[in-house]
Amino acid sequence: MSVRAFGVAPNGKGRHNPIYYAAFSRHAVHLILLGYGRLTASEWSEADEVTITGELTQATRAAIESEDAPDWAVHFAVHDDPPVKADDRTGKGRPRVDIILERTERGRHPRYHFEAKRLYREGSDRDYLGDDGLGCFLSGRYAKDENEACMLGYVQSEEETIWAGRISDRLQGSSAMYRICEGGSWQDYDSVLVKLQTLRNIGSYRTRHNRRGPLGAITITHLLLHFLPQ
Repeated sequence: MSVRAFGVAPNGKGRHNPIYYAAFSRHAVHLILLGYGRLTASEWSEADEVTITGELTQATRAAIESEDAPDWAVHFAVHDDPPVKADDRTGKGRPRVDIILERTERGRHPRYHFEAKRLYREGSDRDYLGDDGLGCFLSGRYAKDENEACMLGYVQSEEETIWAGRISDRLQGSSAMYRICEGGSWQDYDSVLVKLQTLRNIGSYRTRHNRRGPLGAITITHLLLHFLPQ
């Protein structure tokens, strides 16, 4: 299979080409969902964000290393809570994104960032969209060199569709604050899910946002994953 099938041109050339990057991002989301499918989600219905993220990362690594992994998965590595480059912070003071899926290849490695928030109490939708949630991507704190990233919502109360409605309403009600691009409002996104028929109770959506300065727009995939008690 050609390296171009993985969403990145050889040696990183043209890695921001929309066709290449769209394939790369689909593979990254696919792998996270394969990891999620290995979890007994109800066991983590009261767990904190750090614990769930650690379990999801380990499960994703197991999916990548499994004998039945997709052929292209061998080119990916997953990292839990890695530090990211920041112009004004060094060492232990660097910001840390929840999960990164990295495409290993010669030259600069494209990286797909995931930031997670629990959806479990009143106001969780505000946290999900706040400065330490979606705002991390809009400010360029995370994924400043990338065109796409992903928000993970760990649903621990009510139903995924209820949280999706709350998040969508808040985004639409403050579209300027969240810098939503024209035509980039909340919409269903199932190009990966249709390939994973064994998974249920997952909400998959997309939005597109402008960022400040020279960073350009970023597309955000929103995965709302059930961690409800049985």
